[in-house]
Order: sequence, then structure tokens, then C-alpha cells
Amino acid sequence: MKESPSHGIGVFAVVDFKRRTKLCQYFGEKISEEEADFRQSKDSSDVIYMFRLNNGDIIDAKNSFCIARRINHRCRDANCFVKENDNRELEVITKRKILAGEELNIDYMMNSEEGKPPIPCFCKSGYCTGSIDYCAKFN
Repeated sequence: MKESPSHGIGVFAVVDFKRRTKLCQYFGEKISEEEADFRQSKDSSDVIYMFRLNNGDIIDAKNSFCIARRINHRCRDANCFVKENDNRELEVITKRKILAGEELNIDYMMNSEEGKPPIPCFCKSGYCTGSIDYCAKFN
């Protein structure tokens, strides 16, 4: 981890990685959607470390030492993606070859919440949508 040009702190590759390399797991406390809503309503910060599993449960990494929670968002042309495995664990996997020194990033694929303002995006990608709360499709 080190300072990111556009996101504060980021995670950077220290070696080259091949396409489809499993880098790490995104882990934390498994909670219900109701608990996630409650935690977000009580948290005054804009920082969210939650990912939704296919069954609707949420992984909250806010209080974990999970390095994956420090991987920043990038619109559409992110170099990594998150995939749920058969054990209901989230894995961070490379989408393409990544060179040492390159910042790791994923598309957060957040859904807009009704009545809330969009969360601004600062990824500086040529594909930047201006906010991170939209639903993108992954392969």
C-alpha cells in the first residue's frame, strides 16, 4: 500500500501478475442486509467496505485487516474484478496482465440508493462516469 495519485491510499503490485491470477480474498464480518443498512445509517463517514454476496448477505471489511478493502475503484477499465467462489468467499482476480508498480483497482459496481446523492468518482479513467454508484456488467 502507498499513496495513490487519485484516491489517497491504494494497493500496488510489487511483482508482475498474469491475467486471471487470484490475488487475495475480500473478507470481513458476514452480516445481513438489514444490519448493513443500520451500520451505514450510523456511520457518518463516506467510507464503505461492504460487498454483497449472491445470497444477499454482506461482507463488511471495515474492521478487518483485509488488504483488498484498500483496492480503489476504477470505472469500467479496472484491472481486477471480484468473484464469489463456491464457498461464498470473495476473491480478487486480475482481468489482464498487471505490471509491478501498477495500482490495483476494481469496479465497485454499486447501485444508486434512492434519495441519496451520487458518490463522486476520481479515478481519472477515460471511461469515468463521474460517480461510483452505478451498476456495471462484468464478464
